[in-house]
Amino acid sequence: MRNSEVKIRRFEQHLREDEKANNTIEKYVRDIRAFYDWCDTKDSVDKTHKMAINKKVLLHYKDYLKSMYDKVLTVNSKISSLNSYILCEANNIRKIKYLRYQKPLFCERKIELTKSELDKLLSFCKKNKSLALIIETIISTGVRVSEIKYIT
Repeated sequence: MRNSEVKIRRFEQHLREDEKANNTIEKYVRDIRAFYDWCDTKDSVDKTHKMAINKKVLLHYKDYLKSMYDKVLTVNSKISSLNSYILCEANNIRKIKYLRYQKPLFCERKIELTKSELDKLLSFCKKNKSLALIIETIISTGVRVSEIKYIT
């Protein structure tokens, strides 16, 4: 059995003792296996230190993840797995920082209603005046549907 596999099994046991959900354990273990697979195939990693995780190797892997995945949240989820692994196996190494991500404040234009779609929706609600007013309120204020009950 490879040294990395022993470490991964120890990490899996650590996650179970921390009472992590099964899906979380599976994902973290899968991410760590992918990291070790990358280490095995990467020419830039010093072959003599292939099993020794250090900050330089982790930063190279972070760059690799950024080049492979378009979504920041995907990269950050893999970094989260690595950071958990670092806490378990390599206490002397500092965690990797997550990529910065700012949630968009507004919906993308492609999912907004056009004026004609809004008119069509409101004309559909002509028979039910309260429904029409609720839809107009949602559209004009941006209030969530779940918050409508608080409007008087």
